[in-house]
Amino acid sequence: MSEPQKNLWESAKTVIKGEIAPPLFKAFLSETEGALLKDNTLYVKSPNEYTRNLCNNGYAVISLNSVRSINKSITNVVFMVQSEIDQLLEAEKITEDVVEPVITNNLKTFETFVVGKNSQFAHAAASSVADAPSKSYNPLFIYGKSGVGKTHLMQAICARVASVHPTLKVLYVTSEEFTSDFVEAVRFNKDNNYQKKDNFKNKYRSVDMLLIDDIQFIAGKKETQEEFFNTFNTLTQANKQIVLTSDRHPNSIETLEKRIQSRFENGLICDIQPPDYETRLAILQEKSVEMMMDIDYDSLSFIAEYYTSGDVRQLEGVLKKLSFTAQLSNCSIDLQFTHQILGIEEYVPATSSSVSISKIKQVVSNYFNISMLDLESQQRKHTVAFPRHVAIYLTKKLLGWELKKISEEFGGRNHSTIINSLNVVEKALATDPQKKDIIDKVEDMIING
Repeated sequence: MSEPQKNLWESAKTVIKGEIAPPLFKAFLSETEGALLKDNTLYVKSPNEYTRNLCNNGYAVISLNSVRSINKSITNVVFMVQSEIDQLLEAEKITEDVVEPVITNNLKTFETFVVGKNSQFAHAAASSVADAPSKSYNPLFIYGKSGVGKTHLMQAICARVASVHPTLKVLYVTSEEFTSDFVEAVRFNKDNNYQKKDNFKNKYRSVDMLLIDDIQFIAGKKETQEEFFNTFNTLTQANKQIVLTSDRHPNSIETLEKRIQSRFENGLICDIQPPDYETRLAILQEKSVEMMMDIDYDSLSFIAEYYTSGDVRQLEGVLKKLSFTAQLSNCSIDLQFTHQILGIEEYVPATSSSVSISKIKQVVSNYFNISMLDLESQQRKHTVAFPRHVAIYLTKKLLGWELKKISEEFGGRNHSTIINSLNVVEKALATDPQKKDIIDKVEDMIING
């Protein structure tokens, strides 16, 4: 009996024997044997299912305390019958012998991601994490509305890691998959299938990089959040990389536990805004080349102007519709064809030609009841500072000016001050619904007022 698990359990049995009545020990524990040590859990073989169930329900605490009196690293003691131990040993053998490679076929890459002003920061952060996992930002949290490219960046990270770090074990799932796997794992409480829980932990806690899409869907699921929290801590403490996406900032995810929000804030949080016209046009050009479409520039420009939501999937869907219809008709795609197929016969694109710096200042000052000179002043009180932040942000968004030019219009502030204004408003848009409504209303007044 040389195996450490057997020696450990035999020593623990000596302790237990002095704690319970001799007839009970003889009936239920005397024939048990230490079978396996794995992940700080001691698995003990019971002669039959009745004994297994009784020991797990009635002697779990005393068994663990007795084992820990000998070895403090043990955190759990589980009784199993031989068939369950055989399954566990087989699962462990497969885990040790086979490291599943990342499936790189059909994954989107960084090279096919169209970078615009809306996504520069997120793209750079994702690329940095892929090149040097756990060395830059951990966790990396990317948020933005549906269709702006979050999943593209997640797949790009997987593809880059598979290429640059082929030995790393990477797991990429959606929050729904994580929740489903967890629900399946906890069923062992009903059928005593302890292997399921261990398989779950092995799947999620033995990886070098864990990527979870749409993490907002775990909000409100108490037990799932608890398991995610423990998995998160296990991986980060082992210096393993975590990447997450969501449709909103962590602070805006209702019913998400504060301790989880706090963990997210320990890393890097970055957003992807809907792409502007130039970026939408670049995306359309890239996609049309991928699809080998015969489509003219005017049609692409029109689509970029008309579909302003910034949903890349929507833009791709429009191209697919045009491409399929053109193939059926055996014709090329021009502006007239595009109008006809999309059902937009008379469309006058929106214009921002009426937007000027003077109009931005005028609308902002009127709305917040301050003077235009206040916007250019050095006053720092909130009643002036916030309207100034809004004016600077809308100038950048609507006019696309460089920081130097914006600085000249707002009292000659340095670049870091202008950037701070942009960050203040972007944070307000992501985390403060009331301020977002105000900013959106002011923007609408500038464009349409």
